[in-house]
Amino acid sequence: MTKETTPIPKKSFNRSDLISIIALVLSIGAFGVALYEANILKQQQEIMLSQQKASIWPYLKIEQGFSVNELSVQSSIGIENKGLGPASISDYKLTINGDVVASYTDGLKIVKEILQREDVIFSLASDPGIIASGEVHEFLKIFIPDPTVSLTVISQIELELELCYCSVYNDCWMVSLSEKPKVGACQ
Repeated sequence: MTKETTPIPKKSFNRSDLISIIALVLSIGAFGVALYEANILKQQQEIMLSQQKASIWPYLKIEQGFSVNELSVQSSIGIENKGLGPASISDYKLTINGDVVASYTDGLKIVKEILQREDVIFSLASDPGIIASGEVHEFLKIFIPDPTVSLTVISQIELELELCYCSVYNDCWMVSLSEKPKVGACQ
């Protein structure tokens, strides 16, 4: 007995196969379009986030001033927020003639030694905290209640102030009396 093998019928390409292939191509195309749209939405979200951050961006400016009137001579450092949002000062470093001022008493001692005067009034902001947009804070003032003292005497005091400040989104900058702000330069 011999076994007869039945020939395997060749499958013919019919209409349902064609529809399946078309459906597969369309679904792959739809998947590609979905990926492309997701990428566009991600880019738009990044743009919106940067616009949102810019709408409350703080910008601190430190300025030193001198004044003489009929009663006194004074030097001061002011901090102004010229930005759009509040600035939270997280850290600062004040130096007077190269010496770091850790406290009010250190600052007063250094200033009295430099000026060789005991009648000096020294004020220092203990915690600058948060500076709202448009606000100016007086950070430091050196006051000599003697109008005969010249500005050259008080200008012997070399002040340097460095601040680290952050926005409400914790984007931080470093600014100093002698330099422009640096992005992300402080923790």
